[in-house]
Amino acid sequence: MAQIESSAIGTGRKSLGNITYRHLNGDTIASQRVTRNNSRTPKQIAQRDSFATTVNLFKALKPLVVVGFEKTKPHSPYNLFMKSNKSYMNYIKTKTDFDMEQPALLNLYEALSDEGFTGKVVIANGTTTLTSVFNISNDKKLTGTLYFGRDFQSGDTITVGICHTYQLANTQFEAIKLCSKTLTEQEVAALSVKSQFVINDTTFPNIDPFGFLPTGYTNVHTVLTAIVVNETDRSHSFMQLADGDDGF
Repeated sequence: MAQIESSAIGTGRKSLGNITYRHLNGDTIASQRVTRNNSRTPKQIAQRDSFATTVNLFKALKPLVVVGFEKTKPHSPYNLFMKSNKSYMNYIKTKTDFDMEQPALLNLYEALSDEGFTGKVVIANGTTTLTSVFNISNDKKLTGTLYFGRDFQSGDTITVGICHTYQLANTQFEAIKLCSKTLTEQEVAALSVKSQFVINDTTFPNIDPFGFLPTGYTNVHTVLTAIVVNETDRSHSFMQLADGDDGF
């Protein structure tokens, strides 16, 4: 509320637009009425829903986010994740049949399965791109190859993220598992192509992609990623589907 000299307005009560002036004890008091835009327009609803959906995805992927996004003084992993995934947020705005009630990881799976989604979901914001190709066989074995933008080095820590949605007793659930290993000099020396690393149950003995789900699960959909971190940098990595995954 602002005070204006009475000589500028005079006495009495006047209104100019949203501002009302009134005379009180020799002063003229100016007050402004609060106005609000309609916050329920389709565009605004879509904006809020897309933001909330991306927040839910951050929560579901948080164990991976804190690996892939380095906390800095001005930026938290949350802020970096949200900033890096505006293409996903914009995609959600376009989905008139979008279901906010289903698990965030299922929404992600559906987005990555949709040819209309041309962006990527970033899970690590390093400087060197890591391209991962995964395959899930009919007997539920996970294999893959990591193609790094530089040679792998001793001390690189590879983290594979396995993210499921599944159904149990007519209820949908989410589950996430991180499998990590730090490369030794011997493992790096054994690589036939120094910028490629093969994922299987030999190089990653704890990689079992479905063993951490409860007995009786059905209707599983899977999203995967890999992140490489060392003392000075991390990979630039994305969430993706596995080849051959039509649901289990």
